[in-house]
Parts: sequence; structure tokens; C-alpha cells
Amino acid sequence: MIPRNYLLFACHITNASAQLVQEARFINYWHLGGREKHLGTSQLEAEHASGGVRSKVLDAVNAAQIEVKSTEGEVHK
Repeated sequence: MIPRNYLLFACHITNASAQLVQEARFINYWHLGGREKHLGTSQLEAEHASGGVRSKVLDAVNAAQIEVKSTEGEVHK
């Protein structure tokens, strides 16, 4: 199959190439450690840092649930 419009064909090839490059950059950044390299942290350090925040959030959620359970009896009286 020979393309009739070589300029349009060249545009399609250029577009496909650019999209492949962008997809490779995306996969590298989010799935192959590029984000950690960019931020200067390792995966272990990132998980450790988020662990402190996670435990604080879970503690706050548990405290709120306890508070709700303790006030349920007062509302229904």
C-alpha cells in the first residue's frame, strides 16, 4: 500500500513516534523508579515517610469512630 499524500503520511509517522516517546517517559517515571530518582529518594524511603502520615490518619479515623459510637446513645435517647 503506497500512501497518496506523503506529507500526511510523514505527519502520522512523526505523531506516532512522539506518542511512543511520551509513553516510554511515562512508564519510566511512574513504574521504573524515575520519580524516585527525580525526587532523590528511594522507594523504601518514600514508603517509610508515608507510613508516619498513614498511621496518624488511621489514628484520627479510629478516634472519630469511637467518638461517633459514644455519641450514638445520646442521640437516640
